[in-house]
Amino acid sequence: MGATSLSRSSASAPDGGSFRDPDGRIFQIEGEIVRALSEEGAADWSAFEESGLLAQLVESGDVVETTTASPAELEAVAAADPDGGWVTALRHERLPFVSYPYEWTFSMLRDAALLQLRVTRSATVLATPAFRRKSSRNATPSGSPFRT
Repeated sequence: MGATSLSRSSASAPDGGSFRDPDGRIFQIEGEIVRALSEEGAADWSAFEESGLLAQLVESGDVVETTTASPAELEAVAAADPDGGWVTALRHERLPFVSYPYEWTFSMLRDAALLQLRVTRSATVLATPAFRRKSSRNATPSGSPFRT
């Protein structure tokens, strides 16, 4: 995206499918997928990134590429959702289409469960204690950046 200024109307309302995440919401900003994070969500993200697990999962293709969004993108999110209290934002690689677990076949659900188990096992080895507690509390495929 770069450091250019974005119009105040460049962010959509929060994506309807992201309501389950208590510490974040998904927005579309000029074609980019941006996840806004609360203070707690930002702390969790920092612990996850510092653990080395993110790099491992992106490299294996299990998680989409994710980078820190620009200040202009965070401003656009704040304009679209002024009561959100978002402190930072992440930009996710765009997938070709969106699907939800209730649409999946049994084999897709099985693959998602096996991925969740692999990620959880890796997290117990690599991640900080704070991240281990958080990841076990929010173990759900809905709204996750995992490739399933």
